[in-house]
Amino acid sequence: MHMDWLEIKQLKRFKYTFDGFKTLLLKDHNYLLHIVIAIITIILGYICQLSATEWLFIILAIFLVLTIEAVNTAIECVVDLVT
Repeated sequence: MHMDWLEIKQLKRFKYTFDGFKTLLLKDHNYLLHIVIAIITIILGYICQLSATEWLFIILAIFLVLTIEAVNTAIECVVDLVT
């Protein structure tokens, strides 16, 4: 399958995303723990047959925890650069 230059250019945009995610995992080991706990929570939610509303709140909580943890790590990196 042949990829044209536009597809290659779009794939290169994700390089920074993956680099940032790799940095996040390397700098904040707790983030990996949060991901593992999130996966366990999703598995347990599936086993317990949660309702759609319960899934909504579980996914929202997971999203918020992972997002705020990533923002916190970014702020810590900036502070480390300044000090």
